[in-house]
Amino acid sequence: MLGALAALRRLRRVSLATLVLAGPAVVAQEGAPARRALVVAVADYPQPLIPGRRAYSRLAGPRNDADSLVAPALRRQGFEVETLYDDEATREGMLAALDRLAASARPGDLVFIHYSGHGHQVTDASGDEPDGYDEVLVPYGAPLDPEGDYAGEQHLTDDELGAVVADLRRRVYPGGEVVVTFDACHSGSATRGEMATRTGGAPIGPPGAGARAPDGVEAGVVGLDAATAGTRGGGDEGLAPYVFFAAADHDELDHEMYVPGRRPRMTVGPLSYALAVSLSQMGEGETYRRLFERIEATFVEANVTLQTPQAEGDLDTRVFSGQAVVQQPYVAVTNHDPALGEVSIESGLLQGITEGSRIAFFPAGADRPDGEPLAEGAVTYASAYDAAVTLDGPAAGELTGAWGFVTRQALGDVRVPVSIGPGVAEAGALRDALSGVGILDVVEAAGAPPDRVEVRAEGDGLILVQVTDGAVLHRLTGVDPATVAARLGAYARARYLQRLALHDPDLRLRVEVLPAQFDVVRRGGRVTCAADEAAIARGAAARDAARPPGAFAAGEHYALRVTNEGIHRTYATIVSLRPDGEMTQLYPLPGTGDNALAPGASFLLPACYAASAPAGPDVLKVFATDAPLDLTLLIEGPEVQRTRGGSGLLDDLFEALYLDPAAVEAMATRGEVLGAPPRLATTSEVVLHIETP
Repeated sequence: MLGALAALRRLRRVSLATLVLAGPAVVAQEGAPARRALVVAVADYPQPLIPGRRAYSRLAGPRNDADSLVAPALRRQGFEVETLYDDEATREGMLAALDRLAASARPGDLVFIHYSGHGHQVTDASGDEPDGYDEVLVPYGAPLDPEGDYAGEQHLTDDELGAVVADLRRRVYPGGEVVVTFDACHSGSATRGEMATRTGGAPIGPPGAGARAPDGVEAGVVGLDAATAGTRGGGDEGLAPYVFFAAADHDELDHEMYVPGRRPRMTVGPLSYALAVSLSQMGEGETYRRLFERIEATFVEANVTLQTPQAEGDLDTRVFSGQAVVQQPYVAVTNHDPALGEVSIESGLLQGITEGSRIAFFPAGADRPDGEPLAEGAVTYASAYDAAVTLDGPAAGELTGAWGFVTRQALGDVRVPVSIGPGVAEAGALRDALSGVGILDVVEAAGAPPDRVEVRAEGDGLILVQVTDGAVLHRLTGVDPATVAARLGAYARARYLQRLALHDPDLRLRVEVLPAQFDVVRRGGRVTCAADEAAIARGAAARDAARPPGAFAAGEHYALRVTNEGIHRTYATIVSLRPDGEMTQLYPLPGTGDNALAPGASFLLPACYAASAPAGPDVLKVFATDAPLDLTLLIEGPEVQRTRGGSGLLDDLFEALYLDPAAVEAMATRGEVLGAPPRLATTSEVVLHIETP
C-alpha cells in the first residue's frame, strides 16, 4: 500500500483556508442517520509544583488540530462535533463524553472519535499484549511518574477504549460505522528532530505477564485492543464496520509539524493535517482504503518522513456510509519505467505472485478489474516481497501508484490432477470449467495418478475425494461447475502455501500448541473467551499423558504461544491449512496488525482455538517477517466474495483464473520447494493431527 505514495508526490500544497472551505458541505437530510463526532485535544498538560517530579510536556499542536483541521473538516461532512480541550479532557471528562456519545447512538449512525495529545504505555494487567504493555491515551492530569504499583488508573488504556468502541459498534449496527483516529504515539527511544513529539517516553512500570520482553525495547503507537473492540474485520456478527487510523508505526514517534506554506507558522499533528487534506480531496464513493492512501501521500507531500501512518479495520467500507464493498485483493505499483515497459509491485512469493502471473492495472481506488485497464502484463521476476511485471504494450497513462489485479495466477509447479467420476451430471460443463483453471490437470480416471482429486456424484450433489486415502474434501449441494473450480483452486493455493519455504537465520519464531480448557461465555449471539495460564493448566491436567503431543479430537481446545528466538523485531503470522484445502488466518486476527514481537519476547495469544474436522493433518504455517504480511490474495483468491463490515455475501460468483505453468518455461520457482532470496522471511510448520471420531 505504501507504494501508492510515489504516484501522489505531485499533490498540490493545500492552504489552511482551502482545507476548511474546499468543496460543498454535506447537508443532513431530515430523518437521515445522525453523524456525531467527539474531538479531544490535550496540549496544556499541567506541570509539577514539586521540584524533581516529572510531567508530560506541553504541546503546541493539539488545539490547532481540533479547531483548524479535524472539527471543521468533520462539520463539513455533516457531523455534529463535541470538543474537549485540556482540563476538560481529564479521564473522567473523556469517559463522560464517550458515554454521551454512546447514549445518543442509534442504528445507522456514523460515529467519529479523534484524539490529539500524548500517548504512553503502562504495565499490561490483562496479559493480552505482545510486548507486556497496555497502550494508553494521556488525559489531562494523568501522572508521568506515579508512585508505587500503577496500572493506568488515571490514563485511558486500549482495553478500555476497545470496550467503548465495541459498544458503539453494537449500538449503530446495522448500517452505521465507527471511525477512530489517534494523532499520538509513545516510544522508549530518544526524541528525534527539532519539533515536539507526542510521547511520554519510557513505559510506566515493567512489562506485564503477557510477554517477556528485554529491557530497552521500544514501545509502540497508541492503538485499540482488538479483542475488546471486536476489530477483527470481515464482519463480526452484530457489529458495525470499524476503522482505525494512527499517526505512526509501533516503533516510531509522532512528530508535530508546521502547516506547509502557511505564514505565520502553525503547529499541527501530521495525521490531523493529512486527514483534513484527504477529506477535502475525497471523491464520491471512495473507501477508507483509498482515503488512507491519500493520507499516506499527504505525509510524503508534507515531508513527514520519520513516521509511517497506520490503518486497520474494515477499510473496504465506503467513507461515511456504513456500506461495505467487495474489494478484490490488489497489488500496488511502486515504480513505472515506460522506457523499459516494466512496473514494480510490492507483492511477491508470500502473496502468491510468481513468474507467469497476469496482472491488469487500474486507477487507484478501483474495487475490481472492470472496464478497460491502463495496462496489462506478466510477472517476469518475483522475490518474497516484490515482483516485476513486463507490460504487453505502452500504458494509457502513468502507472506509479496504480492498483494491479491478478487476472490469471501462476503458482509455480503446483498442479492438482482432477478426474470426473461416472454418473456426474453436467460432466461436460464441469470439464470445461476445470480445464480453464491452469493449476488443475483434468485427467481420465483410468491410468491417472493416485495423488489426485476426483469429482463424484452423491445424490443430487457432488463430493470431492482425495483418491490417495479416500478422504472427502467437500460435499457440495447441487452441481455448480464454478463452485467446484473455486474449491479446487483454494485447495491448490493451500498446497502452494504449504510448500512455500523461506529462511532467514535472523528471523526465527517458535510456536507451541498447548492443550487448554477455556471458560466459554455465551451472551445472546456472542461467544467470548480468553486464553490464559489457568486454561492451559486445566488442559494439561485433563490430557491423557499417553496421547501424542499434537493429537486433538475435533472440538478440543488449544492455545498458542509464540516466542521470538531471532535477533530482530519480528511480525508473526499463523495460517491453518486443513486437509480439505480450507485456509484460516489464526493470527493476527483479520483487520488487525498488532503482531510484532521484540527479540526474546514470548507471548500467549489471547484468542481461543478449537480443533475442527476433517480428520488428518492440520498444518499451522508460521511466517516470521520483518514487515506486516498480507496473505489475502492467497487465502481469498484473486476475487473475493466476502464483504467487510457484516454485509453478508454478495451474488458475485467466484471464478479463480490461473495461468498454466507449462506455458511458462523460465520459472524461478521450480523444484519441490518454492524459494526466495534470504534475509527476507522465515517459514516453519507446526502440525496438529486431528483424530478420526
